[in-house]
Amino acid sequence: MVEKIITPEDFVAHGIKISSDFSSYTGENCFALTLTDGSGVAIIKMAGAGAWQHAHHHSITREEYFVFTGVLVLATLNGRGKMVLRVHHSGQSFVCKPGMVHAVYRAAGTVFGVAKFIIGENEEEDNDLILEPEPSLEKEISGQGDLWTRRYG
Repeated sequence: MVEKIITPEDFVAHGIKISSDFSSYTGENCFALTLTDGSGVAIIKMAGAGAWQHAHHHSITREEYFVFTGVLVLATLNGRGKMVLRVHHSGQSFVCKPGMVHAVYRAAGTVFGVAKFIIGENEEEDNDLILEPEPSLEKEISGQGDLWTRRYG
């Protein structure tokens, strides 16, 4: 096999957008490959202190998270509207199905991957990648940040 250095133009020629950015708001360094329908994969490193995402759901997007190093904590709501927390360590993964209310705590230094799959029609470009806020879970996790930062960084 011959090694070739791949350029952003090579990705574009195959309908794949390549991007990287740093969010000072979330403390995430994100390196992503995205298809035209919004599906894609990203590798993310938490550069700053650990933090929760805002609680949200996606109507037609399925997300699969993979923990390479560090810790992710998944917060969801059970059938009675109570928060359920699941801790995921290096080598573990979890899925957030369309419509599932969730938030993820990303510990400082954690490196993780996320694959996003658009299930069904995505008529508006990137419409399902915009977070749809979930105030009930947001209220539950609002007091959790310090606890998880003390425990995992």
